[in-house]
Amino acid sequence: MEDLKCPLCGKWNSATVQECTHCGWMFNFSGQTSVEKNPATENIPKYRIGTITKRTRIRWAIFSAILLLFFLSFHIVPSRLMIFPKENLSFSNTFITQKDINELIERYNNAFFERFSIQQEPLFKKLMEKGVIYDKSKKTD
Repeated sequence: MEDLKCPLCGKWNSATVQECTHCGWMFNFSGQTSVEKNPATENIPKYRIGTITKRTRIRWAIFSAILLLFFLSFHIVPSRLMIFPKENLSFSNTFITQKDINELIERYNNAFFERFSIQQEPLFKKLMEKGVIYDKSKKTD
């Protein structure tokens, strides 16, 4: 088989390829060039096919920044399907699991002198405020 000349860019290609290796023009199986351009690349300039554009990178950067700010500013409790704001922007205690809640309760119950300081912790305050943890001695039945 002889090489094929691309009607779009005029460069020669091997007869075994299905599209021009230079511009992406689609050849049909009989070896003749197809009448139509590849619809996926018809309106895209040659230099942009298969490359990530600057606009796409900017969009990903903006999306990543928004996602980062979301995770910095909220506590997420998946076991209770709760999301509530943090006092400070940080990654600490972003995702609060049931294990974290149990450890906090156990630390509070085992403490004697540190109970007041534990009650002043922002996470403890928020969990008490949201009703995730509560003081049984103050609860009325």
